[in-house]
Amino acid sequence: GALAERARRAAAERGVAERFAVLEADVVDAAVEDRVRAYVEEATLLVVFMLPEALDQLGRLLEAHLSATTRPERRRRLLTLGWPAPCARFRPIETTQIAAHATSGGTMDAYLYDATSVVVSSEGGLPSSGSSSSERQ
Repeated sequence: GALAERARRAAAERGVAERFAVLEADVVDAAVEDRVRAYVEEATLLVVFMLPEALDQLGRLLEAHLSATTRPERRRRLLTLGWPAPCARFRPIETTQIAAHATSGGTMDAYLYDATSVVVSSEGGLPSSGSSSSERQ
């Protein structure tokens, strides 16, 4: 849509268009899953602006991105705008507020994650939805 096109133009104006991609897709559509996974595997920084319910549905994909061991020289990060990633799975390394719109004066929460953000239960796997997010290894 218009927001994605605006982001593409801004990347081109800043000279980073060749290192930048915008993926617009229905995250629950199995037909686009391989395309989404290919983008995520190559990305060093994912910037996600989605409702919490959509972030929950992407939990395993986001975890795979942050935990990737392929190409270890590439530091993997995730930036969510508006809402945090599923809190039972991830803990942000930094939280801040940014200007949501230059003319409105409103703000938006921003949450930054890296490989240390993936929450692991004491059993070694991801916690169930009822587990405490304070458990980390």
